[in-house]
Formats: sequence, C-alpha cells, structure tokens
Amino acid sequence: SKATVSVLYWCIKMQWRKGLASLLVVPKESVYVKNNPETAEAYTKGYHEGVSDSMVMIGLILAMVTFIVVAFFPWVYLPLRNLVRPWAVAEVKRETAMVKAVQKYNSRAADVFLEVASFSCGVSFYITFLPFLFWGGELRLARHLTILCAVLIYVGNAFKDVICSPRPDWTQGVRLVVSNKEQSQGSHEYGLPSTHTINTVAVLGYLMLFDYAGDGDSSVSLLTAAFSIAWCFVIMYGRIYLGMHSPIDVAVGFVLALACLFFYIPFSDYVDSWITSDCLVPLYQLVFSNLLIFCYPKPMKPTPSYEYAVYFTGVVLGVITGIWRSEYHTEEAAAMIATLRGAPLMTYEGLVFAVKRFVPGMVCVLAARSCAKPAIQIFLQFILSPFPVSTTKNWDKKPVERLLTYAVVGWVVVSPCFKLFQILGI
Repeated sequence: SKATVSVLYWCIKMQWRKGLASLLVVPKESVYVKNNPETAEAYTKGYHEGVSDSMVMIGLILAMVTFIVVAFFPWVYLPLRNLVRPWAVAEVKRETAMVKAVQKYNSRAADVFLEVASFSCGVSFYITFLPFLFWGGELRLARHLTILCAVLIYVGNAFKDVICSPRPDWTQGVRLVVSNKEQSQGSHEYGLPSTHTINTVAVLGYLMLFDYAGDGDSSVSLLTAAFSIAWCFVIMYGRIYLGMHSPIDVAVGFVLALACLFFYIPFSDYVDSWITSDCLVPLYQLVFSNLLIFCYPKPMKPTPSYEYAVYFTGVVLGVITGIWRSEYHTEEAAAMIATLRGAPLMTYEGLVFAVKRFVPGMVCVLAARSCAKPAIQIFLQFILSPFPVSTTKNWDKKPVERLLTYAVVGWVVVSPCFKLFQILGI
C-alpha cells in the first residue's frame, strides 16, 4: 500500500537506525552544555557513541533471539539439518584419507601430548581455570571469560546437535586415541563443529585482546600472541591426529569461534556492567537459563553435548547470582586483592598467592557440589508435591537438577569462598 511504501521510504531516507537509537538514547542538553563550547564537542561525541552502543546491543539481542528461535522450533532447524547434514556426511567420508594421512606419522609421545593438550579446552579445564582466575584476583577477566565460555559451549554443542554430522569412521582405518573419561564421552557426540577448536580459538583470542588492551609490556603481549596462535594450531592438528574430528569439523569450528568473538567482544563490557549492577539480574538469569535448557535442539540420538551446555549454563547462573551486590566483586575489592597479591598473577608471587587460595577453595567447591545434588532433588520434590503425579511423571527433572547443582557450584566460587579466604587471612 501507499502507507507501507511511505514508511519504507522514511526508514531508508531518514536513517532508521538513528531514529530507533534516538528513542533509546534521548539527548538531554543542559544549559551548561549549550553555553560552553568546550564541552559541546565532548557531549556530541558521547551522544554519538551512545547511539552506536545502543545499536550494537539491539543487534546482539536480535542475534540471540534468532538463535533461540532456530534452536527451539524443529520446523526451523530440521530443514537446516536436512540441507547441511548430507553435505557434511559426504565431506567426512571424503576426508577420511586426509585423516589417515595425518595419523600416518604417530608415536606414543605424540598421543600422550596431544591428548593432554586437548584437556586445556574441555569443560573440566574451564571449571578449574575460571575459579583460579577469580581467586587469583583477576575478577573482571574471570567474569568476561565465564560468560564467553558459556556462550561457546552452548553454541558449539547446539550446532552439533542441529547438524548431527558424524565423526570420522573408525571402522575404515581411522585410529581413535582415547584414554580418559572426558575424551571417551566426547567420542559419543556429533562431530561438526569441533568444540575444542571453538573454545581454544575464542578464549585465546579474547585473552590476546585483553592483554593487548591492557598496559602490559609489548614484548610480553607479542610472546602471548605467538604462543596463543601456536597452541591453536596444536589443538586443531590434535583433533584430527587423535581421530576425533575431520578437517571440515575443525574448519567450521574455527569460523564459529571468530563469529562468537565478533559478537561477544563489543558486548562484553555491557554484560559486565549489567551483572555487577543493582538490577534484578539473578531473576532474569534464572528465567533465561531455564529458557536455554528447554530451547536446546533435539539431536537424532542422545549425546553428552546437552549435558555440557546445561552444566555451564548453571555455572553462569550461580556466578551471576553470587556477584550480584557482592562486596567481593567491586573495583575496590579487586584493588585490595591486587595489593595482597603483591605482583601480577602470572609471576611467582602471584601464582603462590593464587595456589594458597585454590586449595581450600576447591575443597569448598567439591564439598558444595556433593551436598547440592541431593538437596536440590529434595527441593524439587517439595516444589512439585502439590501437583498431581499424572502431571509431573513425564517431566524430565534431570536438566533442572543439573542446572541448579552447577549454579550452586558457581555461587560458591564467587561468594562463600571469598568469605572463607577472608576468615583464613589469605
């Protein structure tokens, strides 16, 4: 209609982004700004940055909503699976010879080294590494990486269960190197994309950016970048060498890692400001976490991927709840920890300080995890007791149990453990 054409013309001609952003960031020019040319330029610059920031947030929220819709509705992701899976299966078969060529030159030392290296980008490692950062005093970095890891683990595993692409065919001469429980569980997942590649590239990429944006020594930053790039290649090569992935899995994982960084980097400071604010963040996160675990796509067969996504979603829920209005996660608290530490974290003094906290902290976390599961089971039974058995018998409570159990773990890391350190004087 004529009205529709007029609206579209206005959107194009009148710069719809600016119009939409102006609804979110309304300039309130004071008399002081108008009558002081010295502040006018700074005010204008700040307003334009506010408009730009608003559009970044809108874009990222729309991307997040789109992803949830695709993951939740089978009529959306099943056509995608039907389109991509045949191509992925054909690529895996075609690349079998490439995988065998990589595995041709093997040794026991390489097996052990690459399998141990793969532990550095698994869920178990991050559940250990992130508390180390929190307790070592790198509070802002730890918060950023916790959110980033949750995004990577959820997105990577959701993509796996949407596409349902197989791993290399181990009956066709491909050698599978597995000697620990986590790797063994991983071999039961689908292959595309490689979540180890996603985690390694994105986390090390973010650490490089964080180091570059800081005030560190440029030579140290260069060394960090060189090591990070080399380690990414080690992990990507290792996934093929160990027989866990085909080259196409690794390539798609690399692209997805860059995509996640592209969206997360401009959003990270907003997320950090929000979770440390006085808003009702835990309530929102509780609703959002349950939305995520129930919107997860259904794979062709059950895999451990969903469990990993639930675990880390729960960790983020607990961390955000523990940080909310906490005296241990302010800028003043971070400065106090830095003073107690006496040196940067990645020095001898800093590592000694962190290890002193790490030992009692992990004891506290493991004890909390052991007690949380039965307590949460009793709690859920109490909550569901008023409802008829016929209503609740078909409801799978395990995802919610896992979510809340790991929420307790995340909460203990950022709240009770800091109280423990205060009591112990460390």
